[in-house]
Amino acid sequence: MRFRTLFGLIVSVVIVGRAAAADQPAWAAIHVPPGFEVTPVAGQPLVKYPMLGGFDERGRLFIAENAGVNLDQDELVKQKPSRIIVLEDTNGDGVFDRSSVFADQLAFPEGVQWHDGALYVASAPSIWRLEDKDGDGRAETRTEIATGYKSTGNAADVHGPFLHPNGRLYWCHGRKGHEVYQNGGGALVSKALGARIWSVRPDGTDIQVHAGGGMDNPCEVTFNQEGEIFGTVNIFHGSPRADAVLHWIYGGVFPRADQEPVIAEFKQTGDLLSPVTLLGHVAPAGCTFPRSDTWGTEYRNNVFLAEFNTHRIMRVPLEPSGSTYRGHPEVFASATESTVHFTDVIEDADGSLLVIDTGAWFRRGCPTSVVARSDVLGAIYRIRKTGAPKIEDPRGLKIDWAHAAAARLVELLGDARVAVRDRALTALGRQGDAVVAGLEAALDSKNYFVRSNAVWALTRIGTPKAQVAARRALRDLDLRVREVACQSAFVTNDRDAAEPLVAKLGDDSPIVQREAARALGRLRDPRAVAALGGAAAIAREPFLSHALIRALIEIDAPAETRALLGAREPRAWRAALLALDQSAHGQLDAAAVFKALQASNAELRSAALQIAVRHRDWGKAAAEYLQAAVTPVAQPAPEIIARLLAAFLPTPEVRAWARGQASADGKGGLEAVALIDGIASSADTWDDAWREVLATNLRSSDPARAQAALRAIATQRSHNFSAVLREVGQDASRPTAFRVAALQLAAGPNTVLDAASFDLLVAPLVSGGAPEARMQAASVLGGAKLSRAQVERLIEIVPAAGPMELPPLLGAFLHGPSDADTAAKLLAKLQVAPGRWGLQQAMLHQLFQRFPAPAHENAATMIGEIANQNVAKDGRLAELELTVRGGDPARGQAAFAAGAGACVSCHRVGTTGGVIGPDLSHIGKIRTRRDLLESISFPSATIARGYESFQLTLQDGRALVGTMPRETADTLFVRTADGTENAVPRSSVVKVEPIAMSLMPPGLDRVMDAKALADLMAYLGSLQ
Repeated sequence: MRFRTLFGLIVSVVIVGRAAAADQPAWAAIHVPPGFEVTPVAGQPLVKYPMLGGFDERGRLFIAENAGVNLDQDELVKQKPSRIIVLEDTNGDGVFDRSSVFADQLAFPEGVQWHDGALYVASAPSIWRLEDKDGDGRAETRTEIATGYKSTGNAADVHGPFLHPNGRLYWCHGRKGHEVYQNGGGALVSKALGARIWSVRPDGTDIQVHAGGGMDNPCEVTFNQEGEIFGTVNIFHGSPRADAVLHWIYGGVFPRADQEPVIAEFKQTGDLLSPVTLLGHVAPAGCTFPRSDTWGTEYRNNVFLAEFNTHRIMRVPLEPSGSTYRGHPEVFASATESTVHFTDVIEDADGSLLVIDTGAWFRRGCPTSVVARSDVLGAIYRIRKTGAPKIEDPRGLKIDWAHAAAARLVELLGDARVAVRDRALTALGRQGDAVVAGLEAALDSKNYFVRSNAVWALTRIGTPKAQVAARRALRDLDLRVREVACQSAFVTNDRDAAEPLVAKLGDDSPIVQREAARALGRLRDPRAVAALGGAAAIAREPFLSHALIRALIEIDAPAETRALLGAREPRAWRAALLALDQSAHGQLDAAAVFKALQASNAELRSAALQIAVRHRDWGKAAAEYLQAAVTPVAQPAPEIIARLLAAFLPTPEVRAWARGQASADGKGGLEAVALIDGIASSADTWDDAWREVLATNLRSSDPARAQAALRAIATQRSHNFSAVLREVGQDASRPTAFRVAALQLAAGPNTVLDAASFDLLVAPLVSGGAPEARMQAASVLGGAKLSRAQVERLIEIVPAAGPMELPPLLGAFLHGPSDADTAAKLLAKLQVAPGRWGLQQAMLHQLFQRFPAPAHENAATMIGEIANQNVAKDGRLAELELTVRGGDPARGQAAFAAGAGACVSCHRVGTTGGVIGPDLSHIGKIRTRRDLLESISFPSATIARGYESFQLTLQDGRALVGTMPRETADTLFVRTADGTENAVPRSSVVKVEPIAMSLMPPGLDRVMDAKALADLMAYLGSLQ
């Protein structure tokens, strides 16, 4: 071990680099804070591609190990290439020296949990219990305890499980879809799409959903002593992308907000809940909440997590905030090599942390390299505090567990050793009523761990006798024990705890209040409704408010809940509205909702609006509200009008009201832009009155009105606005981008583009116009019907089209003249066009096969060169690394803003740029130079989650290709390569297919000289 200086601090570091002899591990350089040290504890040949791990009570480390392959789910299930291995430290020096296979023939194991003699493993589509009943070190028994979880093989699926102090197993599943039944062909638990946290008893009974949301991929969860659940999440926000750490409270519904159909799957209690902290675009993986005190008070109440993209281990110190927690991430450990990818962090019994580096094999999903490096193997490292006191027998292996009396086990619940406490809890939890008296007596102990663990043991026992004992803890002086007691009443469904739980709604601690409300919801006692309403009236924090409303939903007592409507306190009124709306028997009346929409309290109005727009059958009530509320002298907030129109314009009552507003020409009180936006949001609704509204406002000199009309016309293309679109498109006084967009909409498949429009569209391609204008022009020209003269002219400008513009531009030649002379001229220009490297092989085959022979044969050499660029990508990247060096960030920034490489048309930095591709504001922090070169040269090799491309086949025969940044219950929003967001009614869609192609074409590196590319790379690298 040596020391080196990093950022002015002395940090300890393992300095052996990745290069090593074939039979020796290659250790990574890992930096940690002063006072800590890093030791490699397992590498090859013991492990190759470790991902996630967990200990048993003997100190054996079980590792979910991948085979180092990137396969889709069908192939994974077919091949079952992965396994679970066991690592052992036979001489007690802290370094593993023995490895064996516990189970093989697994598709993609993503978590291990040892509990009570069995290993529980997540491997899609199931959660498995593996048992070694004959003691030979291999599992010969496999039992599915939960199944029905879909996967695509990119690791954004099922993770876990993890043992909660209450004795249940919890796991995560991403937004892939599921259909889950209780074991043994029982009742349906859930059939839906959204991500969720799940739990089950270890015997496989009582599968439950704990919480969920629209996020892409919840990775892992971890627990503190009080049973609070924290976890890492990928793609918590979609645009700009942000990952997060969450506090997973029961029934919580979290973003992504753009996934409206997914969010609609959940019982909603108001606004979506917020994270503990955002992490940026880092691909967080495994996490842990260390419970040992060996590192001192600074490291208590911390969540540690692994970040795949950034090669870091982070810690998030937690601080209570109302009934939830907040924190700010801090770098704890980091690796210098870009091939290091941390996937898990685990607390060992001595208080040290093990961190797992899986190596560089994985590239599906959120990698920092599009090139899978299976030659770079993973390893496991231990981080310990230098000089920390040694813990004697940290796992209690010297204790005679087999003969330990109940009193001795109760005593061990408060042991200083975390692993000993956990083992004692497991032992007591399976002994039933025989130990209840001793556990109840333990509630008088002065040791917090004895008291809290005694309640957890009583919870696991779960008998009526145990419930009575656990109920006593609701009176404990320590709020943490009271919290555990509330959780116990929830888990065991202790109906006799209703009265003391109602009292806990007035507890000094909002955390205890939250857990008391949760338990009352489970007990479903209508007598608690008034108290819950009273607590909701004064609850000012979203997590507590959620718990109170969720309890009202689960109790589902309509008469008692309606008594809260019109309450003096708006928050109680709000709670009643939300509960009645979401309860099975709520029967909420539209009049009550629209009455609340007129209230002076903003929170109450917001809740009423959320409820109203979910009930599309309330058109009559919505029209009556709008008729009364929208007048020439007063109007509701713009958001209220916009959302009501979006929801109810398809109804005849609101459409009739809007028609009257349109004929009033703004004198009825409704602003023109509001009506136009309502028309745009109702793509499958049409009224003849809209034609004059849209045409008039398109001609308006007010940019906001004209742009709004253009957006609306884009959703109503079938109603023929070509004449007025051409009119404004040819108006030289308007911005070029607006004119091109208008002509884009005006271009029809059966009308030859007029000369003036053609000249306007060609101009930005010839003169080097702004990237947005070039893309829009290419898109229009590619889809337009052209005269022969126009085709001839278009051929001449093919070399001027870059890799972004050339693919859509060539669409013009797929339906234009098909003679041999045209083919020869087009091929000649393509062969010298730098943008040709962005073309797809299939498109070129389709293009030249429509011409007479030997056009396709003549094009074969060029097509082959383009196709082979992916085969030769390693060589191309090596060449770029040698030639693209240095660079000036300032020049690169200027070039980016000016449109170099067309980056700015799709990617945003700060507030500059487009939103088609991922936000680059912090790209330098999460991507190496080589990674950036790969993404520019070969963008389709790996596509960032959230930016996958789809092809929509429509009923009219058209096909749309683009990303889907958002969707609603009625509409899919498709963003095409030119930046246009197309609102597509679901009713018009025949098929939606994912396609393995980025909207960003390859070859951008070939249209920029080395110096300009170096400047751009320097700028991107500076974005920290």
